[in-house]
Amino acid sequence: MAGKSQYDIEEWIKNTTGDFHLNDVMVQLQLEPSEYGRLREAIHTACERGIAKSLGRRDGWYRSIDREYETMNFKHKNPTGFFDISYPFNLEEYVRTPRRSISVFGGSPDAGKTAIAHNLIALNINKGYKVILWDSENSDAEIEDRLSKHSDYINWPDDLVRSRSANFDDVIDPEALNIIDYLESPENIWEIRTLLRAIRDKLTTGICVVMLQKPEGRDLPYGKEWAKQLPRLVVAMEGGILKIIKGKSWVKREVNPEGLRWSFKLVNGERFCNILPLGKEF
Repeated sequence: MAGKSQYDIEEWIKNTTGDFHLNDVMVQLQLEPSEYGRLREAIHTACERGIAKSLGRRDGWYRSIDREYETMNFKHKNPTGFFDISYPFNLEEYVRTPRRSISVFGGSPDAGKTAIAHNLIALNINKGYKVILWDSENSDAEIEDRLSKHSDYINWPDDLVRSRSANFDDVIDPEALNIIDYLESPENIWEIRTLLRAIRDKLTTGICVVMLQKPEGRDLPYGKEWAKQLPRLVVAMEGGILKIIKGKSWVKREVNPEGLRWSFKLVNGERFCNILPLGKEF
């Protein structure tokens, strides 16, 4: 390639982030169309040398190999390694929430997902850390109508609620309690894991609680097992029943929270009333 060596191509790859296409390299390095074939050969060589990796079925798409990692301290207890969050239904009494983690609430339409999101605000707004609600569907008037049902909402920060419907990993606060209401499921259901992973990777000491849609009659939200793999807590809601589907970090070693259920009534779309523990199904 005229004026561009294998070294130049590999240095470009090392300094890029995310996925890239051969055309991106052509444009960035100002290569001539006639050099496309030789560029493909150079990228292939970079893959063999462990500098880049092909994205398989996406022809012409690659990513730079990232070999950075953090060594984890596994020999010392770290009580601050868990996020101080209070959940509706007192779920924190059964499942701990590590920092830099995802929790998922999956609910059928009108099951109470938005009420969970808003009650998370009320329960945690005065704990000394930042709380952010990423709202994907309500107007200003709708959100005011719902949040005004909480007695002290007028004292909540003006920038608490932010409108956003996609690419949440670009905007979440890495140190805050981020609440997403709601994350729309991608066309390919297995890609939900990629979306959740991108959010999780942007977190540092904070967490993100994500609301997902769930089909009626099924515990798992859209995305099925792919939506369950990464989160440390997964909860299903339907027909006045809340159920823990996955609780990775148990508060009490002798109490497995998975399968625990509660019945409830939702009043005015915001208040959970008549909460009764139902135990597990057998």
